[in-house]
Amino acid sequence: MRVVVGPRTDPGSTDIAVSTARRMAAPAGEVVFLHQVGVRDLERPLSAAEVVLLREALGGTGPVERAHPTADGAVVGYVCRGVAVRTAGSPSAPGPTALVGASAVAAATDHVNLTWRSPLTGPNDDSVGPRFPSMTSIYAPETVVERLAGEGIIVVPAVVAGVERDDRLSAYEAETVEAEAYKVMSSELVPVAIVAAHMGLRLAAVVVPAGS
Repeated sequence: MRVVVGPRTDPGSTDIAVSTARRMAAPAGEVVFLHQVGVRDLERPLSAAEVVLLREALGGTGPVERAHPTADGAVVGYVCRGVAVRTAGSPSAPGPTALVGASAVAAATDHVNLTWRSPLTGPNDDSVGPRFPSMTSIYAPETVVERLAGEGIIVVPAVVAGVERDDRLSAYEAETVEAEAYKVMSSELVPVAIVAAHMGLRLAAVVVPAGS
């Protein structure tokens, strides 16, 4: 399986983000670092050229046969950075402490886009995918669990809050994250998920919280 790594991860690093990506890709997969292919910042709107580079990193720019993600659609791995949210949360759900540690990651089951922003601006290439792709079933957390089982990594399923900057929230973002008790937030996940859905792909997305 091809695994793409978010731009805030140094390819030469030995931290959990890189090791997780390599474990997800094994035994015969490929790891692609967005920083190396020219997509270096997901905290701002992407240019049309950067969207093309992102599509190539995810698996190409040609037409896809699927109109939207399905349960049997092609799956691409994605490992990105994020922040665990220190809120009380629901007493019946795994708390944010489950995402803090040297070997704890979140498997995205869904996201909420608090930036109200999409990388698919400007003229659309209908040969690649629809202008407004369906996000239904975009995530494949079962693949994350399958790939990381027995690897000594704690995997916590989570709905991820997509924010503009996960190290400095806007007042709206902070209020919403607290009110909805999201366990983890990331500024690197949503743009990639939208482009993947545009291409008809599913995403086995792993968010590595700061401090892991």
